[in-house]
Amino acid sequence: MLIVTGGISKGIKLKLPNEKITRPTSQKMREALFAIIENFEIDFKIVFDLYAGSGMLGIEALSRGANKCIFIESNKNICKIIKNNLKSTNLLNRSEIVHASVGKWKVNLNNDPTLILVDPPFNDELKWIKIEKSLGDLSFYKNLILVIEHFHKDTAPEMICEINKFRTRRHGDSIISFYKV
Repeated sequence: MLIVTGGISKGIKLKLPNEKITRPTSQKMREALFAIIENFEIDFKIVFDLYAGSGMLGIEALSRGANKCIFIESNKNICKIIKNNLKSTNLLNRSEIVHASVGKWKVNLNNDPTLILVDPPFNDELKWIKIEKSLGDLSFYKNLILVIEHFHKDTAPEMICEINKFRTRRHGDSIISFYKV
């Protein structure tokens, strides 16, 4: 089980999908990720959680004050787990779960995302292409932060979706790369 590490849902345990299907972000990595994000002093109104898995990253964002989170997950059974996790944290009313694959799903321009969290499978060699197909050109969004978790041996592009990488942080086998306009 995973535990929410901050905000109004701190300490609530979440259910995990089968670990052969997903790779949850470690507690240490989540704490570091949100400590860095909170220093940006941006009002995180609309958050996207791509390759959502258990929904842990989006739930952390909601728990810490995001107004809404849109979860994108390709596995229908895992979407049910996300919904149950949102119910257990009382955050379902501020959420939307979209059953779709990154690379085929496209961001809705009517939403004005301020934080996009992306945690693709480490073994997906097409992840960078799929992320760009789904998100397109992000350069016209004001105050947007894009965060991508990836394997430490994968070199993250310096620019993706027309925005530049400005920071990285490594924990164990994972790196989080931060991009902004």
